[in-house]
Amino acid sequence: MAKLHGGENGQYTIQLPKENSFGKDDLRPFEVIDGQHRLWAFDEDDKFPNFEVPVVAFLGLDVGWQAYLFWSINISPVRINPSHAFDLYPLLRSQDWLEHKSEIKVYREARAQEITEWLYKHPKSPWFNRISMLQGKGEPRVSQAAWVRSLVRTFFGMGRGLGRSGLFQSSRGSAILEWERVQQIAFIMEFWNLLKRHVNNGITPWIKSYKKCDKDPFTDKSSMLNQDMGIRAIHAVFNDLFFTLKLFSKLNDWQFEVEDKTVTTESDIYEAIQSLREQEFYCFVDKLALAISRFDWRSVDGPDVRNSPMEITKRAYRGSGGYTLLTKNVIEHVSNDDSDLGKEFNNPLDIIL
Repeated sequence: MAKLHGGENGQYTIQLPKENSFGKDDLRPFEVIDGQHRLWAFDEDDKFPNFEVPVVAFLGLDVGWQAYLFWSINISPVRINPSHAFDLYPLLRSQDWLEHKSEIKVYREARAQEITEWLYKHPKSPWFNRISMLQGKGEPRVSQAAWVRSLVRTFFGMGRGLGRSGLFQSSRGSAILEWERVQQIAFIMEFWNLLKRHVNNGITPWIKSYKKCDKDPFTDKSSMLNQDMGIRAIHAVFNDLFFTLKLFSKLNDWQFEVEDKTVTTESDIYEAIQSLREQEFYCFVDKLALAISRFDWRSVDGPDVRNSPMEITKRAYRGSGGYTLLTKNVIEHVSNDDSDLGKEFNNPLDIIL
C-alpha cells in the first residue's frame, strides 16, 4: 500500500510498494479518475525527463467518491453523453454521505437513475428492455437521460422559485414522505403498469386508430407515451396530483420494511408492489392511470392525425412551449374525467406547468 510522508516546506513524498510485491489480482496503489490520456503521454521518461505534470491527488477515496468526482469533473463543464455518465450512479447508492445531502443534484439524479434502471430491467415493468440506456442514435425508445431528467424535475423537484415540488423530495407543510427507495420504485412502476393495462384494454378513438393498423399505442414511436415529452407530462401530473391534494396525507400510512435499505432487489420491488395494491390510496393511482389513458397520445405522426382538425394542436406540442401546453391539456383532461378523480383537483390549472 502506498504511504504519504510529510517533508519540509509543505512538500510530501509518496512511498510506493515494490513492483514485485503485487499479486495478479491486487489493486494498484493509484487509480486515475480523470485525465488518463494526458498522464500516459508522459509515460516515456527519455522524451520528458524533467517535465513536471501537475495533478490533484486524493488519499483513501473509495469507489463511490471516485465516481462522484468523475461526475463533477466531466458533466458540469463538459458535454458528454449523459446516459453513459448515469451508469456511474449505481456506485453512489450506498454512500452514507449522500443520505444527509439530499438537496445536491447528484443525490436526486442517483435516485432517479435507480428508478429508471429498475423500470428497464425488472421483468414486471412495462418498460422492460424498452429504455435506451446508452442513448443510441435513431432508437425508437426514450433515453435513460431523458427518463432521469423527467423524474428529477417532477418527483425529485426542490420546489424552489417556479420549480415543481417533488413528492419524493419536498415537504408538504411539516410532513415529509418517509418512503424507502423500493417504495418509490414500486409506486412509479405500478402506475405505468396500470396505464399500459388501460391503454391495452381501451376503446377510445385514438387507441382504436393504432389497433386498426396493428400498432401498439403504448410503445409505437409515434405515440407520445413513448416519447420524452409525453413521459415528462405524465410524471408532472402524477406527481402534482398526489403532492398538492389531500392524498398526500394518506401516503405515509403505507409502511413497508426491507431487510437491507442500501440494496434493492427484484423480489423487494415485487413485494412492495403487492403491498401497494392493498393501500387505501391505490384506487386513485388506478383512476389516474385510467384517465390519462383516455387522453389522445398520438403525435403528429400518429395514425389519422395528418390532414385532420387535430393536426394543428399536435404540431403545437413540437414547439418551444410544447411541454407546457401538453401538461396543461393533460391536467384539463384529467380534471374533466367522468370519474370522481377530477374532483380531487382543487384548481387544476393552478398546478405548476
